[in-house]
Amino acid sequence: MDDKRKQDESIEKDTWVPKNLLREMKSFADNEGKQMVGFMRSAIRNVVNTDDLSTAPEQEEDNRGWTLPARLTELLEAAAEATGKTPAQLMAACVSHSLEIVLLEEEAKRSAAKSKLDQLKQGDD
Repeated sequence: MDDKRKQDESIEKDTWVPKNLLREMKSFADNEGKQMVGFMRSAIRNVVNTDDLSTAPEQEEDNRGWTLPARLTELLEAAAEATGKTPAQLMAACVSHSLEIVLLEEEAKRSAAKSKLDQLKQGDD
C-alpha cells in the first residue's frame, strides 16, 4: 500500500506544478536575490563611507551650475538680441553645431586611418 501511495503522490506533484513555473520561480528568486544583495551592498557602502557623503553635495553643486566669463555673457546677450532667440536657444544651437563639427572631424580621422591601413595591407600583398 505504501508503494501505491508514493506513486499517487508523485503523480499528483507532477501534475499540478508545471516545470515552466518552477523555472520562472527560480529565475525570479535569483534576480530578486541579486537585486537585494545589491541594495544591501550599497546601503553598507553608504554607512561605511561617510566621507563620500560629505563630499557628494559639493560635487553636485559644481555640476548643477556653471558660469560664463563676463565677455562671453555680453556676446551671448548681444547675439540673442540680434537673432531674436533666447540665450539658451543660442547656446543649444552652438553646442549642437560644435558637436557636429567634432564628430565630422573624428569621422575624417577614422576614414584617413582606415585608408592608410588599407594601403599598408595592399603594400604587403
